[in-house]
Amino acid sequence: MAESQSLTKEELINFLRPNKPFEPKIGIEIELGAVNPQSGKSVPYYGPNGSRAMLEAIWADDEWTPILEGDALLGIKRHDGATITLEHGGALEYSSIPMASVGELVRVTQQDLLRFARLVEEKCGSSLLAFGNTPFDTRADFALVPKKRARIMEEYCTGLGEEGSMAWRLMVQALSTQVTYDFASEEDMSRKMRALVPAAPVSTALFANSPIQDGIVDGVLSHRSQAWLQYDPRRCGTLPMALKDSMTFDEYVEWLFDVPMMFSAEGGQYVPMHGRTFRELWEGDRDDLPHSILSIWKTHISAIFTDVRLRNTIELRSIDGQSFADIPAVPAFWTGILYHPPSLDAVWNLFRHKTLEDVNKAQSEVCQTGLKASYGNDSVRELAAQMLEFARQGLQARVDMGLENAEILEFLNPLEEIVSTGNTRAEQVLQRWNTEFDRSPVKFVEAYRVKEQP
Repeated sequence: MAESQSLTKEELINFLRPNKPFEPKIGIEIELGAVNPQSGKSVPYYGPNGSRAMLEAIWADDEWTPILEGDALLGIKRHDGATITLEHGGALEYSSIPMASVGELVRVTQQDLLRFARLVEEKCGSSLLAFGNTPFDTRADFALVPKKRARIMEEYCTGLGEEGSMAWRLMVQALSTQVTYDFASEEDMSRKMRALVPAAPVSTALFANSPIQDGIVDGVLSHRSQAWLQYDPRRCGTLPMALKDSMTFDEYVEWLFDVPMMFSAEGGQYVPMHGRTFRELWEGDRDDLPHSILSIWKTHISAIFTDVRLRNTIELRSIDGQSFADIPAVPAFWTGILYHPPSLDAVWNLFRHKTLEDVNKAQSEVCQTGLKASYGNDSVRELAAQMLEFARQGLQARVDMGLENAEILEFLNPLEEIVSTGNTRAEQVLQRWNTEFDRSPVKFVEAYRVKEQP
């Protein structure tokens, strides 16, 4: 049996451990809608205004390496390690390199996004939409870019019936702003996960920003988060082992062993796994596997979509895509909490007694009512206010230590406004939609496309 087929469980666990000395850095991933500025609908993959042409326009402007599947251009990687890849429905996902400060991360990200948007507009006549979803796409517009795994994922979720019924929306419509953080050890990982996992419903409410779907307003404030409730509950939502005083890598791996696998990948070859669990693979005959056991493990971990995802970093996924002006608030808020131990512990104390039932109920409710929701016996708005204060204290501490410039404290101002008024960005969008925008997709795109701020 090949060495790659006989890895120990400890070696699988080691894939989750940090692979370098601890240097607390911050990464950001931003999904931007690639849309027609007149209709607001996503552009196709092919054609002069399509998402492939967008990648080619950006590629021609700097030192990028193409990311290909056969002849399909699905992304580009810059010489510094930053990437732009196409999501399944054609959205562009920008992934930064990890950086040591919020200020530097925001500066580079804003410069990059503005340059990309200018190139896309000049070369393709399309717009990059910074929002929580592409609000004017419908099921009739459902079209996947030529990613091999996209069809496998679609078929897998279709086979789940009602439990996977919203997967197509997440593949085609949803846009997010995600941030990643480092941890130093298993103990540090546990300390962070136990605070972040039960905080996810408050994060969903605070950053709710997808109130229009299929061009329709129906009262939901975060359609993106609501869709995650019907993707596949076995790989999404809340990690139950994090709702304790401590969490171990072994517990997480044991949970991963029983999550059905969608596909495996190696060398650009994608093979359906038809819901087989990793435990079945691990305890059975491995001689007929389509790929090495390590490749299957790595792919399996990448297809876990919990609100907080653990790999060798911690990724926060419960955040709707934000407007261009509000993007800095995301890393500012979470860095103030995660990289300031007193703030991190204070957040955990807010949620340490929450049960899995509490978390799941609150997560469902905040999609509808945002900060007006309840979380057990607590007010989501009050919890958000307390978290925001802890984040500000953490950022101030970083400023005092010389790790950040004082202006980063201003990045929290949009969240201060949201908490003080109790109105999420989603509710503010609806107000503008019915008045200032006169329900016009043209005016909507003009307001929320990536552009220089006044």
